Amino acid sequence: MVKVKDYFQYSLIYVKHAHQIKIFKLLRHHVSEYALKHILTELQRSKSSYFNVSRCGCVLRKKMGFPCACELFKYSEDGVPIPRDAIDPHWKQLSMVPLVEKKIDLTNSSLESDERFMDAND
Repeated sequence: MVKVKDYFQYSLIYVKHAHQIKIFKLLRHHVSEYALKHILTELQRSKSSYFNVSRCGCVLRKKMGFPCACELFKYSEDGVPIPRDAIDPHWKQLSMVPLVEKKIDLTNSSLESDERFMDAND
């Protein structure tokens, strides 16, 4: 458990030199180091001379939720960074605390503070 937490902290604070490329601009500090490593490998595959977009297979997209080589090829050709929403939310969770949307009801608390304020002024 401690190793996982440390790994998340590492992903939030540090950026490897290999990940300081323009295409990763929107992902740095928002996506796990593990994900960036796999995406970089797939990016390198997309840039190799033997890569054929029509034969990609999209394995990384289907199995891991990362952009596959054919997607990365397009981002690279267009000169745009990989958007965060191209990554499965699992890889953007850099905390041990689950994301929970809280709805706070301020109506009762504001009424109570208004009453206390009125009582204090009387």
